[in-house]
Amino acid sequence: MTSNIPQKNIVLILLILLSFYPLTALANTITNDRRIEEKKRINLQPTEAKIKEAPDEQPTASGLSSIDYDYFNNLIKKKHATWQDGLYIIALLLGDLPTLPSFDDQFTQYRSYLPLIKEQSNPDRLLTKGQIAFMLCNALNIKGGMHLRLFGASQRYALKELAYQDIMPTGSPRELISGEELTLTLINTIEYLERRQSAVKLKTKN
Repeated sequence: MTSNIPQKNIVLILLILLSFYPLTALANTITNDRRIEEKKRINLQPTEAKIKEAPDEQPTASGLSSIDYDYFNNLIKKKHATWQDGLYIIALLLGDLPTLPSFDDQFTQYRSYLPLIKEQSNPDRLLTKGQIAFMLCNALNIKGGMHLRLFGASQRYALKELAYQDIMPTGSPRELISGEELTLTLINTIEYLERRQSAVKLKTKN
């Protein structure tokens, strides 16, 4: 992913975007989507299974206070982003940074969202485009096309789906992602979630 935007302006764009659409709304949107799906699954279960239903979890919330702009100023200058950067982005989008500030905390919480590879828990491991696409699809509940729905998220099909959604460009899932590209992916993800929430609200009104 290349951009004609000067690096010094990318973080400013992120700040402006979040001022209009704070992370509180993003986190609530993702959590509510998962709650709706869970209720659908419960309704399909036998009656005795419904008795064991756990109470609904309250949506998590975060805000602009969770954003470390010095971090992003440094991130966009990095030639290659790392797994630590990838999990930071996931925690940011899910509103979990206040409660999961460290890589170890994030890794433990999000393990089910991560691709299975060697040295998975190494925060300095270089991050590929396929890996971050896989993480985003799982963490943000992006269902995608037929292949994702039938076979689950693979790095290849996750990247294709995010390219289709204008979140990431097409390319090889094995290609390393730069800090600037990861920041632009975050911006595009926020815009995607805003579109998704707007579509849900419109459908509800109708």
